[in-house]
Amino acid sequence: MIDIILGFMVVILSLVGAVSIVRFLLFGIYKSSKDKTIMLITPASSDCEDIEYTLRSCAVKVRWMGKVRPYMVVCLDNGMDDITREICTKICSEYEFMTIMKTDELTELFGVKESNNSYIE
Repeated sequence: MIDIILGFMVVILSLVGAVSIVRFLLFGIYKSSKDKTIMLITPASSDCEDIEYTLRSCAVKVRWMGKVRPYMVVCLDNGMDDITREICTKICSEYEFMTIMKTDELTELFGVKESNNSYIE
């Protein structure tokens, strides 16, 4: 009986290892030669109830991508209230690749000039 359980565990761990190798190879193959930064941007407005879940979900996605590409998670301030800002600040301090930005800071980062037909609200 123990032989069957150990055999099953070996098969499961082998599959997990194979998936990790395939993931690493795929991210390496599809890597851009210019090595551009990948950004995950999540907007947060006043009374955003699920902002902690959203930011931690972004962190897990970035960690899953591994160190193959540069990455950054931006919590976009679209008029956060004090409680939401406190939650975002706490979570962003836990991860070195997370930051809080206002809309004008993000437009400066991308070098977008202000116009009447702005896509960022």
